[in-house]
Amino acid sequence: NANTASFTNNNLTFLGINSSGTILGSGAVRRAISAAVDREGLVKNIMFDHAAAANIPVNPESWLYNSGYASVAKDTQKAIEYLAADGWAAEADGILAKKGAAQTQQLAFSILVNEENMRRVAVAEAIKKDLSQLGMNVSIQTVPFDKYQQRIAAHDYEMFLGSVKIAESYELSMFAGKDA
Repeated sequence: NANTASFTNNNLTFLGINSSGTILGSGAVRRAISAAVDREGLVKNIMFDHAAAANIPVNPESWLYNSGYASVAKDTQKAIEYLAADGWAAEADGILAKKGAAQTQQLAFSILVNEENMRRVAVAEAIKKDLSQLGMNVSIQTVPFDKYQQRIAAHDYEMFLGSVKIAESYELSMFAGKDA
């Protein structure tokens, strides 16, 4: 006879965002993305309930986690409100755009993911679907792992799907950046 047991760990899957000189520099756009992503759906449909949805880099089962912090539930209406308040409106083709002084800019960006990790690719596809339902024009760039690492190191991405093992001490300096 064999017994199996599930246990929690501190592996964190996250969206890395390049907010320098990209459309993702807008706080309203980032808040809309956060509100539009169905974290619970990702946990259920891709991770088969072997994960927990969170919006801070602390395991929800940890004593450090503040459950009152903010909801991780998908809130499409809130996402729409964030985007509308920032001047984004759907064009005839359904893609969100913002009129500027010189030109109209579409809300379009890509998610970088390494092609060898099929679960990560599936998560990126699900996120793309959630964001596309709002009118964001999202593409997925799958590249070999070595290119993926090179592009992240060179900040050659708009958004990437990554993961990291967080120490049991919850030492989070890796998220502060090199100049922090």
